[in-house]
Amino acid sequence: MRRVLLALTAAFLLVVVSGCGTEIALNSDRYDCLIYCGVREDVDGLSREYHSLWLGWFFILDFPFSLGVDTLFLPGTLIYEVFREHSKPKSKPTTSEHAEPTDPGPK
Repeated sequence: MRRVLLALTAAFLLVVVSGCGTEIALNSDRYDCLIYCGVREDVDGLSREYHSLWLGWFFILDFPFSLGVDTLFLPGTLIYEVFREHSKPKSKPTTSEHAEPTDPGPK
């Protein structure tokens, strides 16, 4: 009975924790592009310095799950990114981009 309970707990944690990088990245404004943002979140998490070693292992263990969840979300994120790019307003050039060079003054 104890082994069954341990196996169920491990399976529950695996389901709950899997793909956390994707969930974190989709709910933040950290990334301009949401395509495979969970994988990028895990890689960015590994590149940051943390005081506890277990958090680094979390990103390593979460990487394949984020890759799978990001792949499942890929059709939706592709459509979202395409329409988001088309709905952005065209930026007008600033006056400094078209301004005449200023005279530095007498030499």
